[in-house]
Amino acid sequence: MHRRLRTHTLAATLIAIVIVAGLTASVIAQQRRARTAQEVAQQALPAVVVVAAFDDNQEVSSLGSGFFLSPSLIATNHHVIDGAAEVFVKLINRGADDILEARVVSVDRTNDLALLAVPRTSVRPLDLEQRQRPAVGDTVFVIGNPKGLPGTMSQGIISAIRRKAGLVQIDAAISPGSSGGPVLNVHGRVIGVAAMLIEDGQNLNFAIPVEFLETLIAEGGDEVEEEEVGARATPVRPSGSGSEPARPPASAPTPKAPPVPTRTATELSTDADAKFRSGDFKGAVDGYAAAIALDPRATHPHLWRAEAYVRLGKYTDAESGFRTVSELEPANTDAFVRLGVSLLLQKKYNDAADAYRRALIVDAKAADAHHGLALALRGLQRYDDGLKAIAEAISLKPADAEFQYAAATIAERKGDVRAALSYYMAATRLAPTEASYWRALGYFQLIQRATADAIVSLKRSVEIDANATGLFYLAWAYSEAGRNDEALEAAQKSLRLEPNDPRSYRLVSGVLFTAGKYNEALVAAEHVVRLEPKSGEAIASVANLYIITERYGDALVKAQEAQKLAPKDPFVQAVLGEALLYAARPEEALAAHQAAMTLRPDYSEQQIWIALANLQLGRSDAAHQALNSAAAFEPGTLAHYERVATWKPNDVFARALYAIVLAKTGSHDRASEQIKILSMRDETLARALRAIL
Repeated sequence: MHRRLRTHTLAATLIAIVIVAGLTASVIAQQRRARTAQEVAQQALPAVVVVAAFDDNQEVSSLGSGFFLSPSLIATNHHVIDGAAEVFVKLINRGADDILEARVVSVDRTNDLALLAVPRTSVRPLDLEQRQRPAVGDTVFVIGNPKGLPGTMSQGIISAIRRKAGLVQIDAAISPGSSGGPVLNVHGRVIGVAAMLIEDGQNLNFAIPVEFLETLIAEGGDEVEEEEVGARATPVRPSGSGSEPARPPASAPTPKAPPVPTRTATELSTDADAKFRSGDFKGAVDGYAAAIALDPRATHPHLWRAEAYVRLGKYTDAESGFRTVSELEPANTDAFVRLGVSLLLQKKYNDAADAYRRALIVDAKAADAHHGLALALRGLQRYDDGLKAIAEAISLKPADAEFQYAAATIAERKGDVRAALSYYMAATRLAPTEASYWRALGYFQLIQRATADAIVSLKRSVEIDANATGLFYLAWAYSEAGRNDEALEAAQKSLRLEPNDPRSYRLVSGVLFTAGKYNEALVAAEHVVRLEPKSGEAIASVANLYIITERYGDALVKAQEAQKLAPKDPFVQAVLGEALLYAARPEEALAAHQAAMTLRPDYSEQQIWIALANLQLGRSDAAHQALNSAAAFEPGTLAHYERVATWKPNDVFARALYAIVLAKTGSHDRASEQIKILSMRDETLARALRAIL
């Protein structure tokens, strides 16, 4: 019986061992299983903090992230707290009161690590991965506070192990403000500390391996496991790895309650408002970020930081900020309207339209939302819908000139000239001192060939604001009206304001060309090429002026260069044809002029060049056919060839072309006179011309 009892006891013990071992294995297996991103976030987020470093002036000098290693010990990057007079940490996903003063207890400058001690908390710390070293291809998660937005998680993989550099390269996003946050594996364990480096102008994302953190903890972190902030006055011994202690305070009484920052979120936000109003938008962004770090749910700093980002041209950051406000206050119409603006600036027209529609769900009478929706629909080329939306905005605010201007631009793009003109006129009537409306009206009138009206509008524009664009349009209008002296004066004023504006140089060159001042026109044309060295049209213009100024070799080189850059530009092909004809290569010249006609069938001037090339080849019938095919010439053609013939009295081609144009425009007697002059230089060409004219 005693033996049986011992046997039963032994069996029971073995069964118990097996059960415990099974349960232990089950628990271990549960701990080691791959977790979903949601599970990792749920476990890790409460242990992540915002780290705010303050300078001697109580201004935020740096924002970063950190995470709990124990209830009173936090890891972060050294660069986040370097040089700080005070350091505070904010527990994310909690209220504004969960702010703890932190003390730097140990740093490793070489590996950019630091340990912070805080009063004991109830936070469950994160576990370090001590069993499984990271490998290329492993999934990782980064949790931090990019640009002051708390508790943001990104996912990626390990891209490379940089053993010489002592870094793990990852492709998960790490933005400014996330440095110092944990990099976790699929088991929710820390494999490194996030750090963003810049190399050759590119942002590279790294994790500082956990073994460096383990070394720093062993050397400097154990003594604060059971201590409150300031309770330890013994410095940590420096190590050969590059870690060293922070200097202990002169006296370190244990505080009765956790201290709070000397500046509140409201005060920081108020200071940022002042910077915004003064135009210091970068300073405002930093100030609002500090306020957000202390109170993440306050909408004012989110909203105005996003506005500051708009002023800085950082539209993606602005979009993120406005989205945060709309999530915090889903009934805030203004947040959706401003979100729409940031999306319009990025040309995300569908998303912008959605944002404005959300605003209109909250307030159907929000005129700015109707206006923004109209602009988004304009971007989507839905002009009829855009006009309906802007009409609704105008019905709510009929005296708003900006709405009238928007309506004009939509009507113009739709092709409704009458409506566009009416809206532009309304905008200038409602805002008579707004130069941009007069400028837009003048440009519209100019392209509608209402040159006299355009001059009036554009003169009004430059009287209010003599900017380069307005002066250029005015010069253009004067040029169209044949008022060349005034055109040159306005264009030169434009160039004084914008000396690198190729449009004005083009205009100056064109006006001088029309006036027969070819050498001066060439100088302006060469300026255009300097500013636009890959423009085939600009290079062809220089080649054309080289022909007129009798630099035929240079003309051919430039024309061939232009043809390589713009082989489908009819003007380029035409100039190439002229250069080839002057180079005594009539067959190639003929092919180039025919190519110009193919590219632009109404380019009737090319027919006289085709006729001239055929005459050089002895093809009188083909030349005659080309001249018969020539339609009416553009205004100014006769005057141009007369000027060139006068400029180059010994140029037989210039004289022949002038005679042809005279004959085609009905001035046969004058054509005969030019052929007589030509016969003194080239009797063969003169005889051929008489035969076909």
